[in-house]
Amino acid sequence: SHYSTTILPMIQLSRDNEAVVANVIEVAIHELLHVLGLTSDSLPFFRNPLSGKPLTPRPFRMRETTCTDGRKAWILGEPSKFVMGRRRPVQKENDETKYYFEVRTPLVTQVVQNHFNCSTLTGARLENQPTSEVDCFGSHWEERMHYSEIMSAYLNNLKNNNV
Repeated sequence: SHYSTTILPMIQLSRDNEAVVANVIEVAIHELLHVLGLTSDSLPFFRNPLSGKPLTPRPFRMRETTCTDGRKAWILGEPSKFVMGRRRPVQKENDETKYYFEVRTPLVTQVVQNHFNCSTLTGARLENQPTSEVDCFGSHWEERMHYSEIMSAYLNNLKNNNV
């Protein structure tokens, strides 16, 4: 039956402009990594890699929280402290307090501490500049700290040349 047919998407790119091809590949990898889990919506579903147990307790509960832009939002299943660090006020911009969140799983924290050679870091900071009207916590790494990472929010020509 035609219902059991496997369908694979195919993208055909012209090799006339290799910079454009490289850019499209980088965007595709970035978006695929969102699908695989680096979005604020996915954080409550993270599990302990050894035990398989959820890092955020079930059942999820509604909770009011302050988002990166200072607005209040009701969130179903706010990630636990084992996944995401609570907000911290940062510099004021135009008399407006900004907040940020950080991913604090043990592996992410260890990678960040090793990368920056700083054992006091508590996680990888998420972008606190809005990239979506509905994203409360951030779904990209903070551009100022993780500029060359594929999961930073903005595409630039100086990063990820080894992809």
